Amino acid sequence: MSFDFDSYFKQLDPQNTWTVKRLTGGLVNLTVRASKSQNEESLYVAAGKAGRFGNSQSLILKYAPPFVASVGEAAPFDQARQTFGQFFADLHAEGTLNLIKPHGTDPKLTRFDNSSMKEVVRRAAVSTMKPYLGQFNCADAEKLGQVVEEDFDREAVWDGEQCFNVGDLWPGGILIESSPAAAKFPKLGVIDFEFSGPGRGVNGDMAQLLAHLHLYYIAWGYCVDPLGLHGNFTLLILLALVIARCNWNHPRPLLHLPTLVVYSDHPFSYMDEKL
Repeated sequence: MSFDFDSYFKQLDPQNTWTVKRLTGGLVNLTVRASKSQNEESLYVAAGKAGRFGNSQSLILKYAPPFVASVGEAAPFDQARQTFGQFFADLHAEGTLNLIKPHGTDPKLTRFDNSSMKEVVRRAAVSTMKPYLGQFNCADAEKLGQVVEEDFDREAVWDGEQCFNVGDLWPGGILIESSPAAAKFPKLGVIDFEFSGPGRGVNGDMAQLLAHLHLYYIAWGYCVDPLGLHGNFTLLILLALVIARCNWNHPRPLLHLPTLVVYSDHPFSYMDEKL
């Protein structure tokens, strides 16, 4: 890991002992799960005091270095993305929502520019299309790669296409409540808003989510299928539509959005995993 989480927790929450485990998935940031130890010493020290994180037993933390975490310092990445995430955390706080009043249409909102994020997407996903297809001897690799790049760079917006986009909607960015009480109607929550901004609706978030779900569908073909879902891609589409409806049409997020923690100049977002 590129950050000493153990020392960080000792200074931030000295009353408790936390065990940190790195999570898989994600390219831009370093994400870990921190679990509160339940040994006698930690319970004794914390007696009568909940500590910095209240009664939370498990936390998800995301460290945002000034570069793409999976690549290193060779791929610098503006930490303004953390400020952006903090803005959305504050925006979706219950107190903020209760104060919001209709303001009409502000033309400034249509000119939001997130150029550093766009360049990261270009390098990681757009410009790599042609060489990836070429590895599988795709005869149309050059043509398809060009189509993808032209669509990525186009400025025109189709009728009804533009709306707010999460910007990086994939299964790892969706939390599903797992408590017994939520077995029938679990709450869904979308996290990770650093790529957010005006987007292209089904040609943005939903296209990316369905692409990830299709990869899972392919992977299932090589695994044991205890649920009998092989061949049922329709189920994946329905799941995507349920997620879209719950998060786009609901008046406020169903779960807490990440809250920014800044300690010793290190930006973090953390979430109570218990929810």
